[in-house]
Amino acid sequence: MVEKYSIENTAVIDGNEFKDQYDAPKISVVDSEILNKLFSNIESWDWDIFEYAKNVNNSLYYLTRFIFEKENLFNQLNIPQKEFNRFIGLIEKGYHDLPFHNKVHATDVLHAMSYLLKNPRIMSMCNTIDIMCCYIAAIIHDYDHPGYSNIYLINIQDEMAVLYNDQRVLENHHLAKAWELLLKPENNFLKNFEKKDFLKIRKLIIELVLATDLSQHNQLLTSFKEKVLNNENLNVNDDEIKELILKIIIKFADISNPSKTWPLYTYWIERVMTEFYRQGDHERERGIAVSSNMDRNNENTPLGQINFIKFICEPIIVVIDTYLQDKVFMQNLNYNKKRLGKLEDSKKLKLSEKDFDVFNEDS
Repeated sequence: MVEKYSIENTAVIDGNEFKDQYDAPKISVVDSEILNKLFSNIESWDWDIFEYAKNVNNSLYYLTRFIFEKENLFNQLNIPQKEFNRFIGLIEKGYHDLPFHNKVHATDVLHAMSYLLKNPRIMSMCNTIDIMCCYIAAIIHDYDHPGYSNIYLINIQDEMAVLYNDQRVLENHHLAKAWELLLKPENNFLKNFEKKDFLKIRKLIIELVLATDLSQHNQLLTSFKEKVLNNENLNVNDDEIKELILKIIIKFADISNPSKTWPLYTYWIERVMTEFYRQGDHERERGIAVSSNMDRNNENTPLGQINFIKFICEPIIVVIDTYLQDKVFMQNLNYNKKRLGKLEDSKKLKLSEKDFDVFNEDS
């Protein structure tokens, strides 16, 4: 029996949320002084995304506009702003009220991409269209996410899994739904591009979003090491090589939480574990084996994060550090690993605010 997963608090995205007289969502700022101070520090890898999200209602839309204006992408690429505003506004509405896979996560990945694209090695190989594609891929990469994993959707034979033959289910869904929105004339900010350029843009965005599928993680890392890090005749102007580098960049941006400062990282841990336990509860209710790290009755958050770092995050940070020569990622990761190890050794199996300051900062 094919099921359709029901998302709590699902927003209805039909393209008619904005009246004709409005070109954009309405922005509401809580404290403009705090917001200005935050933006003065936006070039930092450890930018406080949570403080930012608390001070502006449409966080994804606001940051997107800021980046596109600052980098002059509207003028350079002849992007019609009315259609662009509508599209980004609707994409933001399509991120559901989930603990982790929400618009704040999308905004965080967008900020990470902005930081990474400014690295000299990346800047030297990217044209303006490449940069736009990276930003759009970051913005849509989890659009309409239900808060459940690919494996869960496959196990319950959700209609998304059936539609995409159990292959990159969520990633294909994010892309298809976002592109469905974009192709509506009132949202199509790519309408001024020639067809051949439009198709190139579509292809790159598709490849970038599909690269966020964790099942492709090791394969992509191996390819990057062979074709980029160990390639003495590296040609970054080769489309295949450039695409591979940008895939690694967005993959890292998507799983970069452990490379942020401890306070930011632990906020993300709390959110992802809440979402994981929600899936575990549903798996138990359905008689499905509870996925690893998703059983609230067998909690060991520090160990789960240590393993995530060991098998997923650290391997990609090693190659990113080697290629980009930016030490901030590994510095934060090493500190966080040490902190998690101490919590595990002390059998503090659940992270909470009282645990954050158990150890001295220099310990």
